[in-house]
Amino acid sequence: MKLIHCASGRIESDWAEGVPPPYAILSHTWAQPRDGSPGEVTYQDYVTGRKASPSRNWDKIDRAIQIAIEDGLEYIWIDSCCIDKTSSAELSEAINSMFQWYSAAAVCYAHLEDYDKEAKGKLASCKWFYRGWTLQELIAPARVEFYDKDWKNLGSRQSLSDAIADITNVDREILMADSVEATSRLLYQSPIAKRLSWASKRATTRPEDLAYCLLGIFQVNMPLLYGEGRRAFIRLQKEIMKDSDDLTIFAWQASPGYKESMSEFRGILATSADEFSLPAEVMPTHAPGFNPSFEVTNKGLKIDVPLKTTANSEDMWMSLNCRYGFEHATLGVLLRYQGANRYIRSKPQVLEFEPPGEWTRPGQIFIILDTAVAITTILEPSAVHQNSFAFSLNEYRLQMVSVSHPDRWYQPKNTMNTYGEPSFVGCYFFRTRKTLVLLETDIVLAFGVGSRGEPWACLGISKGRKASAGMQGKVEMNTELYDAAVEEKWDRVRQLGMTQQIHGIRIYHSVDGRGKWGLFASVAPLEMISKEGIYSVKIGCEPFSDSSFAPGLKGALKPV
Repeated sequence: MKLIHCASGRIESDWAEGVPPPYAILSHTWAQPRDGSPGEVTYQDYVTGRKASPSRNWDKIDRAIQIAIEDGLEYIWIDSCCIDKTSSAELSEAINSMFQWYSAAAVCYAHLEDYDKEAKGKLASCKWFYRGWTLQELIAPARVEFYDKDWKNLGSRQSLSDAIADITNVDREILMADSVEATSRLLYQSPIAKRLSWASKRATTRPEDLAYCLLGIFQVNMPLLYGEGRRAFIRLQKEIMKDSDDLTIFAWQASPGYKESMSEFRGILATSADEFSLPAEVMPTHAPGFNPSFEVTNKGLKIDVPLKTTANSEDMWMSLNCRYGFEHATLGVLLRYQGANRYIRSKPQVLEFEPPGEWTRPGQIFIILDTAVAITTILEPSAVHQNSFAFSLNEYRLQMVSVSHPDRWYQPKNTMNTYGEPSFVGCYFFRTRKTLVLLETDIVLAFGVGSRGEPWACLGISKGRKASAGMQGKVEMNTELYDAAVEEKWDRVRQLGMTQQIHGIRIYHSVDGRGKWGLFASVAPLEMISKEGIYSVKIGCEPFSDSSFAPGLKGALKPV
């Protein structure tokens, strides 16, 4: 860290044990030479001296140094001339350390160059409050003193906290904090969406800096990649998620400022801090650590949450465990299924209150992160459901147990999606319900698509169990298919299933040789129910008998 020695004017950087002495720090908005104003004094300007660059804004440097001396401080840090921006390594270190440097300063001088104390102008019109970098410069130091264009003191952050809170939306409690420890605690307690909203009305010269200027606010670090544009903000969100389970990071609304914003679908991450400019303050309903865990993967955001059906059957609602202010209704986002357990955000222009509907638990899902990826990979419903298998079950006598390939299972519609795998093989496990004379029996329905695109299905059964009252239940088929399915030997399942094509099985008793009676489980012929290629798989189960003895035991075959 380079500091200016106030008395000598030298730039020094060698500190005992690497710890700099007490110092002041300047916060200001940079003048742009194209505006007709003198440019800022750079590190090279400062080293070569005033004579080499007389047109620079040396007066700002002199006045800041003079105030530091009056405050009894020997050193001051000024970003324009204490960072050698020709060194990418030094620039990266400085930006990643900036929040810490402002936090460690004895005092921060905030120079409002467009405010005249005597003219009693409006504080809210000062551009200092709308620049990206000045957000952390407002929050990080324990002591901030404001000065007008003529370097007349306007007051401290604490004394001006009401006005500053109205302008910036930063909590007054944070502005009133008088120690770095208090500020850190209050920042940690502030929802991610709220902290990002503080930057929603701020601007930077380079689009990447709107992400880099927020590193300290979230206590994260990341390399600088100038030229990546708004992708820097995507990277920032990914870094934030590594150490937080706060779902409000997804509580944004598409900003009309970008061409992608009016798209019907987006990734789950925002493209800019602008999109956190919400109509009301977002408040979490769960304390940190009590939200579901999630992580970034190469398939998207991996998360295990329940989803709720909506009036539009194509969309599902995911809770963000937050609400607007003192509203009681929970906020969430809409997701659209894309196959292979992947979802994209639907209708990104709004946050949705919890709708009426049924909860489903699809298990682990993946939500596409990036808007660019979402737009290029979005699938039409016809593609998502191509060669899908939609299951219906006689729930009075049967109950579903599990499915193979849970990443392809779409629970809201009981559908197995096979998109992208032309020779798919899957299994649907279910069992008969217990009756007075029959225990449960585990059954598997193997199914798939043949080499010519034709669907097939075949039933298999687990090894038989003894029934109640000492009677032995029997089945009319072997168990090889079931065993292969349990062991996930998919080539063997395909071979047996396509060869046997068993569509019905009988689970029965034979008493004293007087005929058979029991349950008949079956699968109806597969029927295409839509032009998208969705096949209906209807699994039934009914009592049967081939003797006059069985009708007397009809009640014994009812589920218990």
